[in-house]
Amino acid sequence: MTFYRENCGEKMEQFLERCFYHPGQYDSQQNFLELDKKLKEHEDGRVANRLFYLSIPPNIFIDAVKYASTSASAANRWTRVIKQKPFGRDSESSAALTRSLKQYLVDDQIFRSKFYVLRGPYGLKMCLTPTFAVAALFIDNARWDGVPFLIKAGKALHDCRAEIRVQFRHVPGNLHSKKIADHELDRVRYFTH
Repeated sequence: MTFYRENCGEKMEQFLERCFYHPGQYDSQQNFLELDKKLKEHEDGRVANRLFYLSIPPNIFIDAVKYASTSASAANRWTRVIKQKPFGRDSESSAALTRSLKQYLVDDQIFRSKFYVLRGPYGLKMCLTPTFAVAALFIDNARWDGVPFLIKAGKALHDCRAEIRVQFRHVPGNLHSKKIADHELDRVRYFTH
């Protein structure tokens, strides 16, 4: 796996310049009108698409979509909504949520990042599919240069645990005279749910 670190600081600055926080309530049309005004300021007259990624509970989802679509949609381009799971408890509640969404959006504006689907008489849910991801993060300073911080996450795996692992390595010119055994270099702490 190759990690692209060229111009990382410059790219991060460009990205962070485009980020902002705007507080508001999911069920407030006024707050979405204020969000629309703030987005227009950032768009600065450019033609822009708008994508709302909503990882919120189902009971407030329809209000958020209603006000995003009626009060904060893109003026000249597309507006889309991504709904993070769960998308209902079963096929019936999923269909009801879809009907409610279609009051404010058309099919090609609605995206589901993960949703529950019932299959057969056993009620097997796709959310039980094992999923695993790994990312390597780096700190851009002299002390931590070249040291990867590995982040691993998963769901529906065999074990249910959280792990923090710090691995020390021998360094030349160790100031401590005491020899440390290899097994003492690796400290692992497990937390179970």
